Amino acid sequence: MLACFTAQVGVGFLLLSRDERWSTWKLLVETFLIAVALLLVGAARAWDALDTDNWLTYAYVVGLALGAVSLAGLYAAMERSGASRA
Repeated sequence: MLACFTAQVGVGFLLLSRDERWSTWKLLVETFLIAVALLLVGAARAWDALDTDNWLTYAYVVGLALGAVSLAGLYAAMERSGASRA
């Protein structure tokens, strides 16, 4: 199931990479912001169930956090530039 979700995201971004309009990307970026936020909430709630002795656990959480910050920055920059009105 996770591989299917990952493949769907990858193919979606590959298709969108050919389109330069922010209006095409906006909904997808918003969706990923919500998804990453929910994954972070889920990781925080289930912290006791995660293997905290494994460094990959921390890499996963840090990667999610960096992804959220990057997506939020992209969204804010594009909205500020007025790209959604183009």
